[in-house]
Amino acid sequence: MRKTLSYIIKSILKNPNLIGWGVLFILFWGVIGAYVSTPGEMNTLPESLSIVKSSVYTDIVSAWYAVLMILFLSAIGVSLTFLVYFQSGALPYLFKYSKLTPSKYLMSMFSGGTIAGIVLSLILTYAISGMFSTNGVGYTVMPTKPYVVFPVVILSFLFLISLSFFLVLISMKFGGVKYQQLVNYIPLILGFIFYSLYNFASSYPEWVTYASPYLNIISLLFYGYSGNKPPVTGASGINAPTVSVEWSALFLTLWTIGLFLIDTVLLRKINYEPIEEAKIM
Repeated sequence: MRKTLSYIIKSILKNPNLIGWGVLFILFWGVIGAYVSTPGEMNTLPESLSIVKSSVYTDIVSAWYAVLMILFLSAIGVSLTFLVYFQSGALPYLFKYSKLTPSKYLMSMFSGGTIAGIVLSLILTYAISGMFSTNGVGYTVMPTKPYVVFPVVILSFLFLISLSFFLVLISMKFGGVKYQQLVNYIPLILGFIFYSLYNFASSYPEWVTYASPYLNIISLLFYGYSGNKPPVTGASGINAPTVSVEWSALFLTLWTIGLFLIDTVLLRKINYEPIEEAKIM
């Protein structure tokens, strides 16, 4: 199990695509947000909000942090999906002829993915906070509830690992490897869809947030960073309706547990699928 855990951590941290698209690309947008978008937005605040300028700035930074992190987490999801997929060909034989069991493999994947994710999340959190604190606006912003932010990050990784397993296993069971390349990018596609919904939709029903684990992650990260109740949508402005943090945490947990249980069942029934077919496709 130690070798499997070490292999998974190294595979994630040394993945050039993840470092490029999941870290450097997110930092690029962090620079745009911190040094271009946010200072201009603060300069156009109405006089009526000048007395609460610090609070408004914290909420703006929290929204940026939440959406940047959901895109980072989605990129991690793609890497995990590819990792699970390329390991899947050997798993039936390993489960049958070695001491590796589905339970041990799942624990190694969940532990390794979470450890690697926490390392990268810490780097991004401090980098984003540093950029928004040194952009000339005049406020230092750090997570107000780090004891909320990092448990949410851990739960988010557990969800994305569960989702990655589910996508690979369900596609192999019912579709073979024909559409696997597309399936591998579903975590990132969903990330962009819900990022766009949160950032640009002026309103949508509150239940949409609870139904979407991605929107729940955004809401919980916003709450952990700002300490304020998260708005239903980031484009709704002042006095917007808010989301229940407790309900968001509950539904994200239920999504994670549900997918994990399904993964456990599917992994025990995994069959060999030649990955060369997917490369041809």
